[in-house]
Parts: sequence; C-alpha cells; structure tokens
Amino acid sequence: MSGYTADYEIEESFRILKTDLRARPVFVWNDEHIKGHFAMCFISLCMLRYAQYLLEEVGGKSISAAQIMQAIQDPLVLVQGDYPNNIVTPTQISQVYLDLATILNLPQLKTHMTLTKFRSCTKLDLTKNLK
Repeated sequence: MSGYTADYEIEESFRILKTDLRARPVFVWNDEHIKGHFAMCFISLCMLRYAQYLLEEVGGKSISAAQIMQAIQDPLVLVQGDYPNNIVTPTQISQVYLDLATILNLPQLKTHMTLTKFRSCTKLDLTKNLK
C-alpha cells in the first residue's frame, strides 16, 4: 500500500509541474536556459510541497497546490489618498493565505496601513508606482 502512495505522490508532482507550474512547453533554446527553467520549476514545486506539509502538519488542513498558488496570487491592495499620505488596505486575502502567513510567522496585514507599515510587512515598495 505504501508503494501506491509514493507512486501517486510522484505522479501528482509531475501533474503539478505540467499544469500548475507550466513547466512545459519550454520557450528557451540554449542548454543553460533550459536547465535554469527546470531548476526554477523544481524549486517552486519544493516550495509548494513544503507549504502543503506546513499547512497539514501545523494547521491541520490538506490544501492542494492549486489552492496555495491561488491564495498567493489573489491578494490585492486598495491604495487611497494622495502620495505620500496614502492608506493601504489589503483585499482578496483568503484563509489559506492567512494560515500560511501565520505558520511562516509573517507580520499580520492590517485593514488600514501606511505605506511604510505595508512595506515592512510585505517587503513591497508601492511608492515607486505612486510618485
């Protein structure tokens, strides 16, 4: 029975690589770029699998790779006010994102944050787009 589980997990990993991470088709032509592309895909797969492990072991939730990718891609921010006195409000944040952020000890996203607070929480600098 354990061999079946290992085979299933390997097949699922290949499916994630092909569909969710879009490892193929490859639009690079030289050997170094091809190796780099597949190294990035493999690293991404490892990070997704680790996130799944953390969510299941620590959070007690079984989450698919597609759900994790969606949770990471979906968040948006609403920026209000005139620069430099903007207020940033994160929106479209799923529970999966919040659970993963908690497990990884990331700073909590607040409802209304200054640009500086948002940058310290996310390492994203919105001032480049607002000036």
